[in-house]
Amino acid sequence: MFGRRHARLGKQIDHMIKALAFHKGQTMTETVMEIADRTGYSVAAVYRWRQGRLRPSDAVLEMLAKIGKEEAGLDRAWGQALFRAARYPDADAAVDRIWGAQERRHIPNNLPPREHTRFIGRQKEMARLLELLSPQHAAHLITIDGIGGVGKTALALEAAYRCLMASTGELHNPRVPTFEAIIFVSAKQHFLTPGGILSRYQAQRTLKDLFYEVARTLDRVDIQQVLPEEQPQRVREALSRQRTLLIVDNLETVQERDAILSFLYDLPPSVKVIVTTREQALFVPIRLQQLTEEEGLELIHHHAQEKGITLDEAKARALYARTGGVPAAIVYAVGQIAAGYSVATVLGRIAQATGDVARFCFETSITPLRGRPAHQLLMAIAMFPKRPLREAATFVAGLSGDPLAAEEGLARLQQLSLVTYRDGRYSMLPLTREYALAELAAHPEFEKEARERWVQWYLEFVKQHGGYEWEEWHLAYDRLEEEWENLQAVFAWCASQDRYTDMAFFLGYEGIHNFASIYGYWEDILTWDRWLLQAAERRGDWPTMVASLHRETWLLTFMGTPDALKRARSLLSQAMKLSSHMTPSVQASIARAWALVHWREKQYESALQWLDRFETLLQHIENDVYRQREILSARYWRGVVLFHVGRLQEAEKLFEEVSAKGAEIGWQRAIIYAQNWLADIAIKSGDLDKAERLLHAGLPVAERNKDRRRTAFYKRSFAYLELKRGNVEIARRWAEKALDDFERLGMQPEMDEMKALLGTLV
Repeated sequence: MFGRRHARLGKQIDHMIKALAFHKGQTMTETVMEIADRTGYSVAAVYRWRQGRLRPSDAVLEMLAKIGKEEAGLDRAWGQALFRAARYPDADAAVDRIWGAQERRHIPNNLPPREHTRFIGRQKEMARLLELLSPQHAAHLITIDGIGGVGKTALALEAAYRCLMASTGELHNPRVPTFEAIIFVSAKQHFLTPGGILSRYQAQRTLKDLFYEVARTLDRVDIQQVLPEEQPQRVREALSRQRTLLIVDNLETVQERDAILSFLYDLPPSVKVIVTTREQALFVPIRLQQLTEEEGLELIHHHAQEKGITLDEAKARALYARTGGVPAAIVYAVGQIAAGYSVATVLGRIAQATGDVARFCFETSITPLRGRPAHQLLMAIAMFPKRPLREAATFVAGLSGDPLAAEEGLARLQQLSLVTYRDGRYSMLPLTREYALAELAAHPEFEKEARERWVQWYLEFVKQHGGYEWEEWHLAYDRLEEEWENLQAVFAWCASQDRYTDMAFFLGYEGIHNFASIYGYWEDILTWDRWLLQAAERRGDWPTMVASLHRETWLLTFMGTPDALKRARSLLSQAMKLSSHMTPSVQASIARAWALVHWREKQYESALQWLDRFETLLQHIENDVYRQREILSARYWRGVVLFHVGRLQEAEKLFEEVSAKGAEIGWQRAIIYAQNWLADIAIKSGDLDKAERLLHAGLPVAERNKDRRRTAFYKRSFAYLELKRGNVEIARRWAEKALDDFERLGMQPEMDEMKALLGTLV
């Protein structure tokens, strides 16, 4: 790319040479040689100009422009493109010297000055807006909607200025519509500046104000001289005399909204109307959301450069994250930094609900909602860090019993662009959420009740989608994963409020721990298990404490680091002292946990002894379904240990039993775990076709059900299979994939094993 840094210029020069060849009836080679001769440069240099690899001097550029105009018949637009692509000093003056000064038409307009020197982002929205403004498009009333500060006015003004330049002849672009008059009417009452919120000198908020602005811009004094009831028709007639672009800014703050909309709706097709509003309208809409990260960072760096300050990438990204990509907030933040405030101070100010940014963006919209269902819903939705389901938001807001009020409230929030609805869930911008959370804190009675409903909703949700993993367990557990970020927030709030009973249920419920273990959220669940362990110990709740000890030990054992195994031993020793508080099922689980620790430490005989004790204890469990699962677990782990000591035939029989019994009781996870080890045995025995069949059958099931640990083991097995076949490169790719998965889980022994294998595959 660096070699073609003048690519746009090269295209213009190439276009000129082709046009010249056509006009003179020459070949391209002859024409290139002629250009080389006339400019005094080599043919090779001319080729480099055409390729965009070399920029001609300013004198040669002017010579090429004259040849293009006088001999190739190229127009002024080409000349402008040539000089601008070359970044020629005062390109317009050079074009005027060669093509002659351009006569520009006067277009009546009252556009306010642009607030920016460069328009950044919104390319798709701009293209759509210009398309809607063209005479070929039937729509004459266009709305630009979005929250305050998102750039609605900036987009409308940028489009208007482009249309103005095209209309006066300053800009030659067939995609930009032309008009014979452009009128701007704004009901905006405040501006957000780096120095704070400023009041607008004069807001045009009535139909009379609109009529006055039309009369003044079009120099139609007669409009003001007729009776008020005659003015609408007189204004309509004045607007229709020419192609007119009328912009009505900030519709939500006008005093005569319905009257103004009625007037605008009834205008003739020759009048194109742009309305900016925080409310989603029913006309042809252009909906603005936050800038993308790329656009937001570009805007940050652009304004920083204009203000003469430097922001490193980390600070720029922090600004983007805190502002949520809202342009007005970005400009305010950079201006504050330029004024001498630290980045940390500015980041804090942006988040303040009483600060300038929040008041400018939200106060006008939210004040009328207070005390109404829409306000309850806004505060409820803000409680969810990840966009909530519709039914969750309605329940937490306390509106489950009034579906009509909930429907109207949610519709109102969408109309005001405060929330966005997609795929059954509601989302809001980070700035909106900060403001809504401040609203929640300002209404403590509602917050208290909403938090209770919030916890209750997730208690029921976990009951519904948790439980044991049987056949296609992802069908239930995927729902838990979708809500995991929200569940984490519930856990954090319950912990901060010392809601011990709720936390004991959440973490003690089989489905939560199974889900987190299978889907790889190990660090998350360990954090909360440790909280519950400490809380149970303080209360003397020994059964809960032992259960927490066991759950933590289970994951620590799989991590397998020396520190993890040391802590696992310590926890199990602590649990053994509380044996009198254990049920038979917990005693059995502790015995199995000891077996796994010894297996990890390669103390295989001790592991087998603990597995013997595990199976003995299982005989005292009354729950038949649970006992069947645990018996299969005992067979499975005995097979694992026997595999590692080289007793492959015994291990194979055990894994075949697990696979068959798992099929009988519908425990698909047991089947694919056993089949993975059967494949490993087949690889060691040289039956590679059998191993491949087993691996191809099991890996898709593990991946579909998002069993991160088992997926990693299957990839490990594929690496050994391909190595056995002599396919070193394929084996290396599988080993790299397995290593990546084991690293994500933090399984140190398996990581070391894969690194060692890769070391042999170089």
